Amino acid sequence: MKINDPDLIFSKENLWDSYLKVEGELAKAQSQIGLIPKKAAANIYKNAKLSVIGSNNIEKSFATTKSLILSIVQELSKKCSREAGGYVHWGGTTRNIIDTGRNLLVREAHRNILKNLSISIKKLSDLSIKYSDIPMLGRTMGQNAVPISFGFKVAGWIESLIRLDSKFKHAEASIFTLLFGVAVLADADWEGTSFGDDPYFFLDTGFTLVEGLDLGLHIGHYDYEMGDAETDYGLSFSIGDFSFGIIDSSRDDSDPKFIISYGVSGSL
Repeated sequence: MKINDPDLIFSKENLWDSYLKVEGELAKAQSQIGLIPKKAAANIYKNAKLSVIGSNNIEKSFATTKSLILSIVQELSKKCSREAGGYVHWGGTTRNIIDTGRNLLVREAHRNILKNLSISIKKLSDLSIKYSDIPMLGRTMGQNAVPISFGFKVAGWIESLIRLDSKFKHAEASIFTLLFGVAVLADADWEGTSFGDDPYFFLDTGFTLVEGLDLGLHIGHYDYEMGDAETDYGLSFSIGDFSFGIIDSSRDDSDPKFIISYGVSGSL
């Protein structure tokens, strides 16, 4: 899934299409470990697209079911062959589909952020080199400090963005993972089969599914790590710091109304 327009990443259509993608990959993974027939999985995978299902059909079904994932499953089953339709969402859970589908879109947004960070670093690097010998007053706590060059000032912004880029990439391993389990009632589906006697078969499904979705596999309770929140905060903080630096560097010291007082040193 590649979405070029950042404004459309979390649209309703993309979200529903992402849920369908997970349903298709789930069927494909289950067929690879022998849980469902390969022919049925191929049929599910081919039809698991919003362009095939139609958002209007899902909306009409939702008006009755009041459950989005149930409506998606029902409409996908209708588009599949009679045999394949019975294997849609086989043993999966609503949380499997919702969490994973949303995670795929968050990852797409993450990739857009990294792309824009790279562009910003490149443009700031050019700016830093161009103005490396242009003098300016350094600032600290809103007051005049030792002279520096504007290129040196910009270099400080670049260093902040490089550290943020590293933090964003480091966060991928903990955020973009598949939290996968099976529904409690799904035990009845596998009773009497070889899978019903194997408590670890769902792990085989998970290990296979992450390959199709290009995610890591998380086993156990998922928790939003504080480090991830700090990464988000770091980006907004750096942008705010850059803005303060630009305003502070261009202010008129003779204007008594233009006095900035904040707790971040701006000399560098």
